[in-house]
Parts: sequence; C-alpha cells; structure tokens
Amino acid sequence: ALVTLFLKGANYRDTATLLEVVETERQRWIPDLEVRLGGDVAVSQSLIRGIIDTQMRSVLASLIAILLVSAWFLRSGRWGIVVFLPALLGVGATLGSLGWFGIPLGVATSMFAAMTLGLGVDFAVHLVFEARRARALGAAPQEAVDAAWRTATPAILLAASTMVLGLSVLLLSEVPANARLGALAVAGIVVSAGASLLLLPAILRRLLRT
Repeated sequence: ALVTLFLKGANYRDTATLLEVVETERQRWIPDLEVRLGGDVAVSQSLIRGIIDTQMRSVLASLIAILLVSAWFLRSGRWGIVVFLPALLGVGATLGSLGWFGIPLGVATSMFAAMTLGLGVDFAVHLVFEARRARALGAAPQEAVDAAWRTATPAILLAASTMVLGLSVLLLSEVPANARLGALAVAGIVVSAGASLLLLPAILRRLLRT
C-alpha cells in the first residue's frame, strides 16, 4: 500500500514528532509490517539530522582548534583557556536560551555556535594581550588590568558593534531560518563581548599575580 501524507506548515520538530507517532503506532498495531518512508519530507528530515550532527562535530573541532592555537600563540595552555572562556560562555548562554524557549536546533540555528566561537574569541585576545604587555613592562596586576581595560575596550566595542550590525542584516530576511541565525549570532557575540569586558578582568587580576 502507498499512503500519501500532506503536511501543512511542516517544520523539523513537528515532522519528527509525526514520524515518531507513525513508528509507535506501527509497532503497536502492525508490528510485523515493514514501513518505508519516502518523499521530500522524509529526505529533508534525514538531511537536516545529518547536517546538525556534522555541525555539532565541527563545533567540537573548532573548540579544540581555537584552544590549541590560542595556547600556542600565547605560549601557555592556561592563557589559551582564558582567551577561550568568553566565547565559550557566549555559545553556552545562547544554547541555554534555545532550550529555555523550546527552539530546536536546525540547519541554520546549529551554525551560530561556530560563528560565535570564531568571532567571539577576538575580544578576549585584545584584553589579554594588553594586560600581559602592561605586566611585562612592570605594572602591578591591578594596574596592568586597568590599563588593558582602558586600551582594549574601544577596540572591543568597535569590533563587536561592527559584527552585530553586519549580522543584524539577517534579521531582515523573510526566511525564518536566516532570521534566527542572525539573532543567535548577534546574541552570542554580545555575550562574548560582555564577558570579556566584565568577567575577564577579574580572572586576569588573579592570574597576573602568579
């Protein structure tokens, strides 16, 4: 038998729920019957699932790569982790907001994490570099952090503003996936910049004493 289903306003989450219901009912009423799903919806569902899985693996690879590169350039694994923290916080906070509002990961929404990691790490690099340079010139830990904050803050704000304005163009898209991607990327960058300016100085003051 060939059964055709027409879906109105189909999306990844609702389609996944429908497919789960179909499989559950099959096992309940006709366990010996083989059911094969085909068509555009089933193919798209498998494609989206595969894209999300590979995106998550690429995010993990990006995490490791950024950490290693930062540690190598700063000649310290500890400083590599410090540079990495604000961007990681930006991704974590944005993913948490997705879960809070019940927004599923899709093709577009799964892309923001790698973007946030790649862009958000720059803010911490500015601040860490200036703090270490001031400390190397003989400034006390508190003085080094204060000087770094005054020097790096304009650059961080300018860079963050440029990124936010550029990515905000996606919010004007009539394609919902593109608009969500823009919103998530902007949120991740804002959190990363805020963490670099507000949380990172406290960490730097402690580390520069050692």
